Amino acid sequence: KRTIRHLTGKGYTLGGNRITHTTLLRMLNNPAYKGKRIVNSTRSLDKGKRWVRKPSDEWIIQEVPAIVPEYLWQECQVVLKERNSKPPPRESGYVFGGLVKCKKCDSKMYCQYTAKKGSSEVPRYICRFCRAKVDEDELEDAFIGGLKNLVLDSDTVVRELQSKRTKLNGKEEELERLKKETSKSTVRLGKLIDIFTDGAISKADFTEKYSELREKISFMKGEISRIQGEIDFLKVGDINVSEIVSSITTLPALWSQMLKKEKRSFVRQMLSKIEYDEAKREVDVEYGFDVCTKTTEPLPMRFFRRSQA
Repeated sequence: KRTIRHLTGKGYTLGGNRITHTTLLRMLNNPAYKGKRIVNSTRSLDKGKRWVRKPSDEWIIQEVPAIVPEYLWQECQVVLKERNSKPPPRESGYVFGGLVKCKKCDSKMYCQYTAKKGSSEVPRYICRFCRAKVDEDELEDAFIGGLKNLVLDSDTVVRELQSKRTKLNGKEEELERLKKETSKSTVRLGKLIDIFTDGAISKADFTEKYSELREKISFMKGEISRIQGEIDFLKVGDINVSEIVSSITTLPALWSQMLKKEKRSFVRQMLSKIEYDEAKREVDVEYGFDVCTKTTEPLPMRFFRRSQA
């Protein structure tokens, strides 16, 4: 706003119109000022409808006289990005913050105050609708008790991970093949443009072949992105089973020595669901397959239900 007021006070306008925040932002983001003018970057959805940006590989970049050095333009982009970046969401200070659900209302329970138990105070989670309440130490008892009784089939986990690694190898081979084919098609596209420039092919033939190659390249790039995403997902699950089994075995004994931040992190890795049933005075804890692979696939294991009675 200060910059806009300064420019307005100096009498600067854009085509006779007042400079606005949007106008200034577009000017600062315009690469033409560093000597790179971009054309063919947008297209209309239909007559009278809004314009949308084309994929960057369809843009045409033209060299124009630069007004500012490129390093200065890049520094400006860094400043704009830092100012526009949103601060990270505030993390809950409670072990089960944002995770506990009320069985009756199917809504989250939030820690609104602490309850006094003997000489100490314990965070208390409350349902905003039915006012059901449960203390954090009771949730911890259910969670740790569940770990002690957890039956984890290591052989099943090993088979699941081996299956994922086989899939991963196949996806990586497919990705490499697509990258090579995309590279070849891009070279053919360049040669086609050279042939057309030399006048060795008619405009009609060029347009047809160009469209076919562009469509093929665009499709393969989409497939590359999709397969890369699948590979990243599978790689997350490629972890050491023995470490998981060890952590589940040793955690109950170490729980009291852990920092609250460490407890919160482990709870989020282990839990599939934690619900409180006020009517039955029970805490239901479920441990999902994401304990072992960070996925949502079910793992054969015995779920634990702990009563508060």
